[in-house]
Amino acid sequence: MNSVFISYFPKTRKQAEALAWELERLGVSTWLPGRQVSVEAALESQMLDAMKEARVVVFLVGPQISASDWVQREYRAALERFWLDEDKILMPVLIGNADQPAFLRHPPSIKVDGRRADWARVAKEIAKILNEGVPAKKSRAAIKEQTDRLDLIEKQAYALRASEVPKIV
Repeated sequence: MNSVFISYFPKTRKQAEALAWELERLGVSTWLPGRQVSVEAALESQMLDAMKEARVVVFLVGPQISASDWVQREYRAALERFWLDEDKILMPVLIGNADQPAFLRHPPSIKVDGRRADWARVAKEIAKILNEGVPAKKSRAAIKEQTDRLDLIEKQAYALRASEVPKIV
């Protein structure tokens, strides 16, 4: 079983790999999209399976990075797993001056500068959560707010995509 699923943007891949290395050094198994993909299975199917098995889903968010279609799929899958599994933990890790994604306002975030030493600290915090759990329960209001924010993000992404489609004259 993968204990931690790490969602990241392409620009934060090195940080995601550093965090995975630190977690694995502590005995925590991890799954990174693109790292454990076999040729036979589709990436999305493997991502969904890995996210289902993970106890913690970490979101690495860098400054001034907008979510790609793929990252939005990871966000949606994580929220669906979160709603279906009350023990699933969503954890944003903000790099530099990154803003916390709108749908992740309630879980406490971890802020880092992105240095190598930061990832050892984050890995220790995640390992502690895996061992001890998190004290706060998810309220219905928090879940409703996350759902509403995800719907808004989806509508904005659709509008953005529609505005970027070249018009044939």
